[in-house]
Amino acid sequence: MKDRLITLGSALAALILVIVLLAPPPAPPSKEVSIPTSTNSGRYGLLGLKRWLDASGVATMSLQSRYDTLFSDETITASGNLLITSAPALEPARDQELERLWYWLSQGNDVLLLSANSDAPQWSQSAQGSGNSSVLRQLGYQLLVESNDYTTEEEQQDAQEEPQTSLAEDLRRLGDQLEELKYQQITLTPLRAHPLTRDVNGISARTLPAVEPPTRLLGLDWPRNALVILRDADARAAMWEARVGQGRLWVSRFADLFGNVSLGQQDNARLMANIIRSSIQPGGKVIFDDMHFGVTNLYNPEAFFGDSRLHNTLWFILGFWLLYVVGYANRFMPVNNKRPKVQNVDFACAVGGYFARRLMPKSAAMALFEHFFNDVRAYYQKPLNGEPVWDLLERNPRITPKSITQLQGIYFALERKKRFNLVKLRNQLNYVRKQITVRNQITL
Repeated sequence: MKDRLITLGSALAALILVIVLLAPPPAPPSKEVSIPTSTNSGRYGLLGLKRWLDASGVATMSLQSRYDTLFSDETITASGNLLITSAPALEPARDQELERLWYWLSQGNDVLLLSANSDAPQWSQSAQGSGNSSVLRQLGYQLLVESNDYTTEEEQQDAQEEPQTSLAEDLRRLGDQLEELKYQQITLTPLRAHPLTRDVNGISARTLPAVEPPTRLLGLDWPRNALVILRDADARAAMWEARVGQGRLWVSRFADLFGNVSLGQQDNARLMANIIRSSIQPGGKVIFDDMHFGVTNLYNPEAFFGDSRLHNTLWFILGFWLLYVVGYANRFMPVNNKRPKVQNVDFACAVGGYFARRLMPKSAAMALFEHFFNDVRAYYQKPLNGEPVWDLLERNPRITPKSITQLQGIYFALERKKRFNLVKLRNQLNYVRKQITVRNQITL
């Protein structure tokens, strides 16, 4: 009996230790922060914009799932839609999502990206995403603060491979000083005559003087400047228009231009009306990106952990474990594992695992590129010497310039010993290989 009491006391002590070490600390009380969604009625919410559009007869939609829904939802037309999103997002978008967004945008749809680069509203301080850098890179652009007009191809590739610092991290470095900063009310003016600035004399915005804003929006594939739509009092660009395939991308370095408070100031509503008039086609919709700001119909972990059935299950498991610990037969007999029979597939797996552990990733990548180049050469009846065939790939109409640029970036990164994803490289090569070998393909 004494041994059982000692065992029970030790088990309870271990349980308490695990709870103390793994239980999260209580979160400090915090007031609700307004977020830029079509369901939020706070200062930075877009509920007022949605109600205004609904009353005006403009079709709207709250996107509460990932960007794949833009293709799977039958109520969304193939083109002539406008997606309104903000950055940095509270829930970061996946790479596959951003690739689908690029394709959706290039098919004749438009995207309005409201980036918190200058105003830094309160919701952006707790963002989990990587700012607007990942979204813009996937769409083929980047925001720069440098004064030079263009960047070299090598600098652009390094900018894509280097980790990007989110706006939230920059704001956290300010610490206690952030509360002492005062917002300044400024007016943005049109740079030139443009359909978006028709009857627009001034746009009201708020800015933080301590935050250095970007000055130009450049393309990644080649040094192309985006068209400047608005500028501030210091003649710095505040809003750009860029082309992505058949679609348009509007980027603002101010996130709070069409919130519940700012929408009614100066000509902000007029600017939004011009954007909708220029973007929405018959059957098109204004889509609010609510999913990446917490308003989602996907799995909700908070609801799962708050379910009483989960708590009852954990209590049952705990009681069964304590019963096992202090029970009479509290030890199981060892299991006699039957020795498995060695087969040919086991030998193949052992040899493959050996090469996978010994072969350097760079050597494997170079071998993949060599086989890929030989496959392309064989298709075009060229000598099989493993040399690059970028000219043949560029002349193939079924291969997008984006795919070629990604392959070139990885190929030249091997010479600089940069890190890369071997699995993603293999999938990209297989995708391009399938595009080349399609029947009835017209080649130049």
